[in-house]
Amino acid sequence: MSARPRVHAGPAASEGSGRTGRRPLGRGGTRPFPALCRAGRKVGGRRRDHSAGFPSFPHGGNGRPHCRGREAGSRKSGITPHCCGAAVSTRSCTLFRPATTGECGRNGAMACPGRVWSDFQVSEEEILIKRLLDAGYAVREVKKASGGVIAISGLVTLADDSPVFAKTLLGPDRDIFTVEAAGLTELRETGGAITPEVLCASPRLLVLEKMQPRRDDERFWEQLAHTVAALHTSTTAERFGWHRPGWLGRLRQDNTWDSDGHAFLAERRILRWLSEPLVEAAFDAAERQALERLCAALPELVPDRPPCLTHGDLWQENIVATADGAPVLIDPAVSYNWPEIDLSMLWCSPRPPASDRFFAVYEEITGIDDGWRDRMDLFHLRELLSVIAHDDDDWGAAEAVRRIIAPFRRDGGPARM
Repeated sequence: MSARPRVHAGPAASEGSGRTGRRPLGRGGTRPFPALCRAGRKVGGRRRDHSAGFPSFPHGGNGRPHCRGREAGSRKSGITPHCCGAAVSTRSCTLFRPATTGECGRNGAMACPGRVWSDFQVSEEEILIKRLLDAGYAVREVKKASGGVIAISGLVTLADDSPVFAKTLLGPDRDIFTVEAAGLTELRETGGAITPEVLCASPRLLVLEKMQPRRDDERFWEQLAHTVAALHTSTTAERFGWHRPGWLGRLRQDNTWDSDGHAFLAERRILRWLSEPLVEAAFDAAERQALERLCAALPELVPDRPPCLTHGDLWQENIVATADGAPVLIDPAVSYNWPEIDLSMLWCSPRPPASDRFFAVYEEITGIDDGWRDRMDLFHLRELLSVIAHDDDDWGAAEAVRRIIAPFRRDGGPARM
C-alpha cells in the first residue's frame, strides 16, 4: 500500500502526544463525568462560569506539584497534591487551583453545597482540569488537543505561566501512561532519541514537557532519518520483546520475550489480533486461514536478523520537534523488534512528500537490504488489524488486509508480495 487506508485523527504536532488520536471520536462533545457546578445546579453549554459558588483563596506554590506515581527522569516541583480542586474566576480569565482541606469534602464533594462531581456532565477540558487538580497542579488554562480519542489531551498553562502537555483517560485505572513514560525513557536513555521530559506519570494522568510542531522540509526528515537509524543500529539485542507488556491504542501489546523473531511477529504482532471481537467479526474462516498461512511463511518472507529497539508507532503524528527544530519522538509502543515495524508505519501512513528524504537517508546509513520496501505491507498488518480491533468503522483496514492475504487464500506455496 502506498498510503494508510485511513487517516488517524491525531493531535496537532504542537499539542504533544498522540496515540490519543488513533480512532475517530464522533460521539459528541461531552461525556458522563463529574462536573463543576454553579449555585447547586447543573451548568449547561460548552462555556461555563465556574466562579459562582466557589470561594476565592490565595494562591500558593508555582503550579508544579510533586506527582505521586511519577517515574524516573521527571522533575520535582512545588506543591503537594490535595484530594480535589476548585475553580476560581471565569473562562475568560480562568485560574484553577488545588483546593485545601477546608475547601473540599469527602468523596470528591465540591464547594457547592450538596453536590458532588459525579452528579453532572462536563466538557473534556474540565475532565482534564479535574485530573490536574487532583494531582496538585494549579491550572490557568487548558486548550484541548484536536482529534484525541483514546485519551483526553490538551496544552495546559499552569499558574506560573509555564506550558505543559497533559492527557488523561476515562474508565478504570490502567497503566497506559506509566508504560508510555517508561517507553519514552527507554528511547531516550537506550536509543539516544530526543523525547519529552516526563513531569508526571500515573494511572490517570500524564504530564509532559511541551514540544513544538515539526517542519515538513527535507532537512527535518533527514535529521529524523539519522535519529531513527541511530536508534535501530545502536540497540541490537538477542531477544524480541520488552521487559513489560505494552499498549497499542487502548489494547494490550504482548511483549513476552522470544528468541525467534518470526514466531514473535506472527504470534504477538499479527495473529494476536484474531481473538479481538471486531477482528473476529471482520473475517471469515477462509480469510483467517489465509492470514495463518502468511504467518507460517514468514521465514521465507522476512530475513532473520537481530532485533533492535523500535518506537513501535512511528507515524507522522508521533513526530514533533524541539524549540530549535530537532526531531522528537512521542507516544511510543516500544519493543525490541525488526526495524521494519517502524519503517512500515511511516511508509504506509499519510505523509508529506518531503518525507521521501527520510527513507533515502535511512537506507544509506543502515545499509538495509533492497527488499525492505516489499515487506512494508506485511509489517503493516499489525497496524491494520489494530485499527479494526479498536472501532466499528475500520476505515478500509479490513479490505487492505484482504488484499495482503489474497495470495495465501489457496493451499500451496506463498506468493511473493
